[in-house]
Amino acid sequence: MEEQQPVLPGQSNQPSFEPVSRAGRLKNIDISKLFLPLAIILAGVMVSGTIVYINFSKAQLGGEGNKKQELNAVSLKKWAKELKLDTTAFNSCFDASKYTDEINKDIQDGSTAGVEGTPTFYINGTKIVGAQPFENFKTIIDVALAKSAVAGAITVSVDDDPVLGNAAAPVTMIEFSDFQCPYCLRFWQETLPQIKQAYVDTGKVKFVYRDFPLSFHPGAMPAAQAANCANKQGKYWEMHDLIFKKQI
Repeated sequence: MEEQQPVLPGQSNQPSFEPVSRAGRLKNIDISKLFLPLAIILAGVMVSGTIVYINFSKAQLGGEGNKKQELNAVSLKKWAKELKLDTTAFNSCFDASKYTDEINKDIQDGSTAGVEGTPTFYINGTKIVGAQPFENFKTIIDVALAKSAVAGAITVSVDDDPVLGNAAAPVTMIEFSDFQCPYCLRFWQETLPQIKQAYVDTGKVKFVYRDFPLSFHPGAMPAAQAANCANKQGKYWEMHDLIFKKQI
C-alpha cells in the first residue's frame, strides 16, 4: 500500500516515488472504459514503431542511437574501468557480492524507519517521500537550519554510508534510494544539483545515500554492489553519479 503524503506547496499529485510493491494497482478496473485508451495506445504503438525503426536505422548507419545503458555486471565493470578504478580489485569485490550484508542493513534500517518506496528522505528526522520539487526540500531544510522543533521527527542512523559534504554540517539529509528507480533518477537529475549548490557546497547540509534496492528492479542490487565497491577505492560518488547518468 502506497503511503499518502501531504501535498506540500508546489507538489504535484502525480506519482513521484516507486512503492516497495506493485501489487494491487489493477483493482476495480471498469473494462468498458478501456476501449478508447486501447485505441489510443494502438495508434501510439504504430507511431512509436516508426520512431524505433528510424532510430535503429540511425544506429546501423553510425548515427545517434539510444545511449541509455542497462544495469548489469558487464556495464558496471565497464564503468569501473571508465573511472580508472583498479579493475582487478573492483571485479573481485563485485563478483563476491562483498557488500550484501551492508546493503541488507540499509534495507532493514529503512523499513524500520518507515520507508515504503523510493526515493524516501529524512531531513533531521523529517520524512519526505518522492522526487519532489526543490522548493519542498528547501522548506524543510530551512526549518531544520532554524533549529525549529518538528513534531514526529524520526531517528534514522547514517550508519557508515557515504557522506557528501561537511560531516559536521548542522543538517543531515538521508536518502533511501534505488539506482534503477526512475523517480530516484529524476531526483538526482533535477533536484539534487540544486540542493548541493544551495546547501551541501555551503556546508549547511551533509547528504547521505543509503541503499534500498527494490525487488522488481533486477539491476538495483548489482548497482548498489558496484557503488560500494567503488567506495572502497574512494570513488563512491563518481560511481553513484555515473550509474544514474548512464540511464538517461
